[in-house]
Amino acid sequence: MKKFLLLFSAISISLSVHAQTETELITSTLNDYIEGSTNGQPGLLKTAFHPDLNLYSIRNGRLSIWSGVEYIKDTKEGVPTGESGKILSIDFENDVAVAKVEISNPKSTTPYIDYFMLLKIDDSWTVVHKMYTRKSSSNSDAETNLINKPLMDYIEGTSNGNQDQVRKAFHKDLNLYSIRNGQLRVWFGQDYINGITEGRATGRTGEILFTDFENDIAIAKAKIIIPNRDAPFIDYFLMAKIEGNWSIIHKGYTIKTLDD
Repeated sequence: MKKFLLLFSAISISLSVHAQTETELITSTLNDYIEGSTNGQPGLLKTAFHPDLNLYSIRNGRLSIWSGVEYIKDTKEGVPTGESGKILSIDFENDVAVAKVEISNPKSTTPYIDYFMLLKIDDSWTVVHKMYTRKSSSNSDAETNLINKPLMDYIEGTSNGNQDQVRKAFHKDLNLYSIRNGQLRVWFGQDYINGITEGRATGRTGEILFTDFENDIAIAKAKIIIPNRDAPFIDYFLMAKIEGNWSIIHKGYTIKTLDD
């Protein structure tokens, strides 16, 4: 029994150290973004972002897309913005993560909230996409229920072989992101939906693990169990409220690792 306890303790410590190390690596990437954007260092900012990064926001109810390349070009070398940033949360599984950052400006009483999807590409955590909005003064259960609706459409649609239900959950330009052999794999959402066999139940089950939203953007996490697989999938989502309806803009997915 003593040997078992020692072995269990060693495994627990190993997993804890791993989690801490990954969190520190993700934090470093987010700090490159914060320091690069607030201190006028486009070179540092570039190291944090994937070359195909997009920045998403909602303007007049519509989705606005800002190219990451253009965003970096607009960062003036050596000109601090006076802003400051702090990391509010990080959640990761294996090689996919989401994070939340607050950016404050002394000239404004309302800070920005940034949501990020990150993937570990060639052993380096990289921001693949960013969403941003002004910080909201309230978070309601009613809004959470609205966010959960497209998530459940996705879960139920993929379980029951209902392409239309899945399509309803996703933005038309959705991409699905994963890591294979250390490289970023991009799966176009329409190809993913078209690959669902209409009317064929898959036996998949899903559970929403959390949602976090500010104003008109959100992140979410779900666990997907597939029959005859030893480990479930973990899905992370970037979401936005477009013309009054919540949609999944992008999804990152991976295999669940051992629990701490």
